[in-house]
Amino acid sequence: MSNWARGANRARRLAPLLFFSAVACVTTWPLVTGLSSHLGAPYGPGDPFLNLWILGWDLETISAHPGWLLTGRVFDANIFFPATGTLAYSDHQLIQSLAVWPLYAATGNLALCYNAVLLLSLIFSAWAMFAFIRSVTGSTVAAYCAGLVWGFCPFHFSHLIHLQLQSLYWMPLTFWLLHRLVAGRRTRDAAWLGIVFALQAVSSVYYGMIGGMGLVVAAAMIIWRTGRWPPRLVSRFALAALVAIVVAVPGLWPYWRAQQREGFGRTLFEAEHHSAALASYLRAPSTNLIYGQTGWLRPRLDKSGSLD
Repeated sequence: MSNWARGANRARRLAPLLFFSAVACVTTWPLVTGLSSHLGAPYGPGDPFLNLWILGWDLETISAHPGWLLTGRVFDANIFFPATGTLAYSDHQLIQSLAVWPLYAATGNLALCYNAVLLLSLIFSAWAMFAFIRSVTGSTVAAYCAGLVWGFCPFHFSHLIHLQLQSLYWMPLTFWLLHRLVAGRRTRDAAWLGIVFALQAVSSVYYGMIGGMGLVVAAAMIIWRTGRWPPRLVSRFALAALVAIVVAVPGLWPYWRAQQREGFGRTLFEAEHHSAALASYLRAPSTNLIYGQTGWLRPRLDKSGSLD
């Protein structure tokens, strides 16, 4: 292969990342003009400051006491003394912190690292869906469209203050690996499916649960479409589950201990009060560019201020 051909091939591979990087800069403008001094959030108090503190604790721990990641002492964060395991009161974001630690080591700027996590989450979410759809359909156009929808859909920006909910980059890769596993039934794909799913669960417990249910539904659809349950595929799914458990347990076990120790949980009233109704899917917030501004699909409030 000539140097020109190698360069062209490299450019084709980098094109999606460059394109989605440009889209991330545009959709979050003017964030790129103040990466080191402003947070990519509509306001600071609340979840953005909480996530900023979590990143700061993680990054300082990685810098000063990297061994704590292996012993679990990283979860003994500097809040609610003398309680232990307090980092498990929220998403620990250790995967995200490890990803941006070189930037923190070079700059020491926590706001910059926060914004890097945000922007990279958008970019890699779009790129992961691009890779998934490109592999399944063979269509570059469809892959770009899917990447744009997945990486920059309103869900991302309605949860801009929830940094942990931006980690949607693992989920398309899990379903891509599921397709590879069903097609080839290779041990390597089963192991990677378990690893990637575990990383999704560790990056965001919410998405671990949602992604797990999605994989179960997808497996059920495979059974329905094929009309059979090949023993070899069963063993590969079992291997993927075993690998996922082994990889995810160190990052999720502190949450189980905190729940048992502190009695954390939601009552049925809380679950019902905060759950979505069917009508919720036909409503849009006032900030929505089309439906919110025009009044279409706007939620109506009763006299008490609740949705009717």
